[in-house]
Order: sequence, then structure tokens, then C-alpha cells
Amino acid sequence: MRTRRVITILHKWLGLALSLWLLLVAITGTLLLFKTELLQLTYSSLNLPTIPSQEQAAKVFDQRPANYGFVPSEYHPWIETVDDQGTHHYYSAEGDLLLSRSAMGDWIEWMVEFHHHLFLHELGKELQGIFGIGCLLLIFSGLIKWWPRKRWSKKDFSVRLSKPSQKQWGQTLWQSHRTVGVILFVPILIAVATGTAMMYSTAVGTALQTLFPQKGQERPLIDIPILSSASWQERFAAAEVIMPEAQPKLISWASNSMRMTQPEEWHKNGRTRIAFDSATHEVSEWTNIREQTLGYRLAQKVYPLHIANIGGNIYLTLIFLSGLALILLSVTGVWFWFWYRQKRKVRN
Repeated sequence: MRTRRVITILHKWLGLALSLWLLLVAITGTLLLFKTELLQLTYSSLNLPTIPSQEQAAKVFDQRPANYGFVPSEYHPWIETVDDQGTHHYYSAEGDLLLSRSAMGDWIEWMVEFHHHLFLHELGKELQGIFGIGCLLLIFSGLIKWWPRKRWSKKDFSVRLSKPSQKQWGQTLWQSHRTVGVILFVPILIAVATGTAMMYSTAVGTALQTLFPQKGQERPLIDIPILSSASWQERFAAAEVIMPEAQPKLISWASNSMRMTQPEEWHKNGRTRIAFDSATHEVSEWTNIREQTLGYRLAQKVYPLHIANIGGNIYLTLIFLSGLALILLSVTGVWFWFWYRQKRKVRN
């Protein structure tokens, strides 16, 4: 009884302290699951009839150098580059400039910056990590608080519906808060845990590599032909010779490199990489995700899990529902607390 009392107090005050942060992060995170669609809704010029090809993107990359660029895909169904000032430039398959979005230039960029850093840069990232740990405590304390002492019954999952004007409204708030949190506990936990892990990516990566140091595949001996790789199309061709299964996803002018995904990778930009010598344009370095330790490969699955980059529409729906649940939990939790306080005042 004493333990449950402590957990109840912890859950209440943690929930009140984190409610506003949780509400805003849940809203922005849920919307950002559909960032591509939001961009297309906001900017009609980005609704291209077909996704540009890799060859068409290579031509634009050669003509419009920037800081880095995205190879067209279902997540970037256009040709996109980002310059040193953080401005995103979008091009059609023919190389025509469709749109330029400056850093923090629209509501979507504001959502991204808030969700990642709370508008506070590195301090915001640290705060996100601390709040995330607090949210994990909140989730588990809520589960322990709910856990039936005997057998589960229908009452443990029931919600009595009523209107705010009715006496039973407090019961509706409490039961909906409890039931939604329990039913969607697993996807909520995944969303919060992966988001928190991303704030501590270095520590999480080190821990996983320590726990799972098993080495990946040995690098195969490949007779790399001497190719002139001055253009991005030639670099794509060189990459295909070295790793024929990998797909280019992100290129960097600053490091003369490209990131690619192997078929088994979950990360939308990949962790397989090829770099080119800036003087000779020959392949100077390459790493394959398959060569990395099991711990490293597991660490690279955290981000894809958070943004629902795997599992198709089923997993996307679960993560979307977890976002809606976090919004509902933050609202109903605070609302119930205010309702209960008002009832106590009336009684006194």
C-alpha cells in the first residue's frame, strides 16, 4: 500500500510537470510522421507527377552544388539540396527550381526545431533527454498504478462515457486516461524510449556495442576499377560496382561522399558510406553497415523505429496512435486533476 501511494504521488506530479511539454512534443511528433505530405499540402509545386530518377538528380547535383542533397525517394519525392545557410532547394526532374525554404522559414521547420531541440539548440537536446527519462518514469508508474491486484476484469479496461456537464465526467476522464494508456502501452513506450535514446545516441551506441560486440561480415575483396568519378552520375556508377545492392540516399559536397542503404537497413538515409578523393575523384574510403558490430547495427535501428520507417502502414498506424494517445493522456490527466480539485473545494 505504501509503495502504491508513493507511485501514485510520483505519477501525479510528474504528469503535471511534464504535461505541457508532452502535449507539444506529441503534437509536433505526430504531425511530423507525415512531413512529406505536409510539405506537399503547404507547397503545391512539390506535387510532382513522378519521382525524379537518380540520373536526373545527378545532373542537378552537378549543376547546383550545395552542402548536402537527398537522392529522390518516397521520403523525398523530388530533387532536394540544402546549402550552408540551411535553406532547402527543391528541383523538378528537368532541373527547374520549384521552391526554396529558408531555415525556420515556415511552420513545418518550426515544428522540426521544437521537436528536436525546443528552440534551444544543444541545451534543448539535453532537456529533451531529461524530460524523456521523466516521461518513461511516468509511463511505468502509470502502469504499476493501474496493475490489478488480483485478476484482470472488464472493469480494468472500461470507460463510462459522459459529458463535461455531468457528475460522472471525472470518472470518464480518469477511465479514458487509464484505458488508453494501458491499451497503447507498447507503442507509447517505443515512441518515448526511442526518442529519449536519440538524445543520448552516443551513450546508447556505446552501450549496445559493449553488449553486442559480435563482428559483422568480413569485407570482401573487390577489384575496384579506376573510374573517373568527377560527376555524381559517375560516382553513383562507382558505388554500384563496389556495393551493387546499396541505394544512394544522401550526398555531401563538403566531404565528397554519399550515404547509402543496404536492403536490410531501416535507416532512411543509411549508414553505408563511400567517400571520394577531391583531387583524383577516385574512391578513397568506403564502409558497409554489414561490416559493423551487431551493437552498432542495433543502434542504427533506434531512429527508424521512432519515425516509423519500418513495418509499413501497420507500424505507422501504431506510432500515429501512440502520438494521439500521448496527446489525450496529457489533456485528460491535467483535466482530471483540475476537476478533482474543484470537487474537493465544493465539498469543503
